[in-house]
Parts: sequence; C-alpha cells; structure tokens
Amino acid sequence: MGSATDEISEVGVVEHYFPAPHVAAIRVEHGDIEWGDRIFIRGHGAELSEPIASMEIEHQHVTEAHRGDHVGIRIMYPVHAGDRVYVKHRHMLAPPELRSRPHVIEV
Repeated sequence: MGSATDEISEVGVVEHYFPAPHVAAIRVEHGDIEWGDRIFIRGHGAELSEPIASMEIEHQHVTEAHRGDHVGIRIMYPVHAGDRVYVKHRHMLAPPELRSRPHVIEV
C-alpha cells in the first residue's frame, strides 16, 4: 500500500492499567518496542498516542521489550484491559531521506 500507516504495526495488548503511577501493563505479542518509539493504544472508543519515555520489566528500567515480555509503560491517560497496542518505531519518525543516513554531528 505504501501509506504512512503501513509503518505502524500491532505489537500487543493492555493487560491492566495502574492509575496512581499512570502505567499500562502491556503484553508484547508481536515484534519489539523500544524507548523513544511512539505507541498508539486503541480501544473502548478512544485512541491515544505518545512516545515511550519510561518502560520497566519486573520493576527494572529497560530500553526495549520483545515478544513474550510483559512491560509497564508510563502513559498520560487511562487505558483499559483489552485495548490493542501499536507502535511506530522511532527510526521511522525521521523523514524518509534521513532514515538510511548515519547520524553525524558537526562540531
């Protein structure tokens, strides 16, 4: 298809939401997610999108989660068990012409 939405892929499901720390417990069912990726959570008539800024597995901060992992991700708004989780990887957030270039900082 070639549309921008092709870059968004389903990765898992919300298992629980903890309101006090604003954390969604997510089971990763497909692929990987990394710190800095943008997640989309859809369900119960709502959708939210935000970058992953904090992620934990078993109360340990991590920078990535893989298929089969149960991960806690801090989010701004409440979600519900059963909501589907999608990801747009941070490398896909750059303009297409910059995706294959190495990142160079000139000093």
